[in-house]
Amino acid sequence: MAYQKERAEKKQDPSSVKFEVGEAFVLDYPSRCILRNKAIKDLAARPVKKEADEAKTRGSVINDGTLNAAVKQLLLTILYPPDSAVPPSVTIIPDLTLTSGAIAKSVQDGLTNPETKDQYVNAIAEFSNQFNLKYSLTKANGTKGAGTADLETLDKAYGAIVGQAKSTQPMPADALKEYKKLQKQLWSPGVTNKFTGITSARQKTPLYEAEQTAQLAYYDALSNYYQVKQKTLAEKGGAATWSEIGPIEQQKVDMAMNDWTSSGKDQVALIISQMDNLLKGYPGELITEARQAFTKSTNNSEKFGNYHQCLPTPSDVFSTTSTAWATITTSKGQDFSETMESATKAGFDGSAQWGLWSVSASGSGEQIMTYQDSETTNTTISLEYARVRLTRPWFMIDWMQANDWTYLDTAPGSISKGTIGNNIDKELIIGAYPTELILARNVKVTAKFAKKVLNALKTANSGSASVGWGPFKVGGSFSNSSFKETSSSESGNGELKMPGPFVIGYVVNTLPFSAPKPDGDK
Repeated sequence: MAYQKERAEKKQDPSSVKFEVGEAFVLDYPSRCILRNKAIKDLAARPVKKEADEAKTRGSVINDGTLNAAVKQLLLTILYPPDSAVPPSVTIIPDLTLTSGAIAKSVQDGLTNPETKDQYVNAIAEFSNQFNLKYSLTKANGTKGAGTADLETLDKAYGAIVGQAKSTQPMPADALKEYKKLQKQLWSPGVTNKFTGITSARQKTPLYEAEQTAQLAYYDALSNYYQVKQKTLAEKGGAATWSEIGPIEQQKVDMAMNDWTSSGKDQVALIISQMDNLLKGYPGELITEARQAFTKSTNNSEKFGNYHQCLPTPSDVFSTTSTAWATITTSKGQDFSETMESATKAGFDGSAQWGLWSVSASGSGEQIMTYQDSETTNTTISLEYARVRLTRPWFMIDWMQANDWTYLDTAPGSISKGTIGNNIDKELIIGAYPTELILARNVKVTAKFAKKVLNALKTANSGSASVGWGPFKVGGSFSNSSFKETSSSESGNGELKMPGPFVIGYVVNTLPFSAPKPDGDK
């Protein structure tokens, strides 16, 4: 990297060197005391209610049928806008636990505007430990949801696999040479940041970084197009209004597609396709390379010990100046038929297959309260959201697509069956893992709450318990959230506000069918 070379040649004082934060955000280190991020000041200035003692109180996770429908519409609109291409190895899981989705202030501060290198490293380690997850996928049974996080972390499971995987034959020399040539167009060698001490196994080339950024921007533009369309058509006279503003919104989508194309869309797709074809051979050398990269990528934090990087992209997402955030509103009366048609084409079948909208409680301190046929009505959700990609430089899985490798004495498909549908209700080593977070902030939910739900939220707001109403929480780790009972009417009787940011959903992927062969099979 240029800044590393400059520092090595001039032997500058570390405090005057620009260092890399995450993947793209560069912070001028000596300016840290002057350029305190406004978001940090705002958070510090907010009055904070006394947190409930979660060791002594039992929180409630409420599974409300009406809310489930609204959240389902919201998340599917984000992930499955019409014309999107979502493979069957991808789906979305809402965060329905009381604590796992909270983004600690130490993470926000450390990633946005660190005052010391230890603060930044600790923030990366804390974020990595929180989101290096893997999931077991199960059908809904009323108390257990599809997004149940395993106790074993993703990096520990992957480390065991890559450490013991074997290929029976070497990859032909000409194929390996061609594969390496293609690989260099997408990935450059890893580096150790001489200031922070963090080691990355590899990093995206400018081409791949630009293409991936443009791809995400296109899907955001596409999602926003259908959100505006749904909202407009739900209003009185909406059809006429949409005939006027529709072409303008379409231009935004077209511009985003043009940008994606000019940023290497077709070139990257061709490279990946050619690499996939070569990987139908024998991945022995690639397994060795991945094993070495994983070992090299073990980093250390003075507060959290050893960890493997999991980086948010964009890395400035927690800054108030970040452009990653978009606004969305969902309510009864909107037409989501196009979204559901797109989701169905992608293989989504929430009611019969994954059961994503049921309770997924974790920890002995959580009490499950299920109201599938709730009397809650008139639910309206408005919020800002951001899709944040999780980049793990050590998680090299290209070799797993090959058809000639084994893992210990496991049977074929014991790591993954290859798709979301095939991985459900199976005892697998890695059923699914998160590749994106759906973050929310400035959330406002209004509704005519059912009596039991209303009472639970009021209790949580008093500080005596913590309650999760779908992905929205009050009390406990979400002490900045608030619930206010309003005068009862046909339109509503309460308002829930959450400043955030916090996770409302995870986009998860499955690994390819693996291992492809049983141990000893030649």
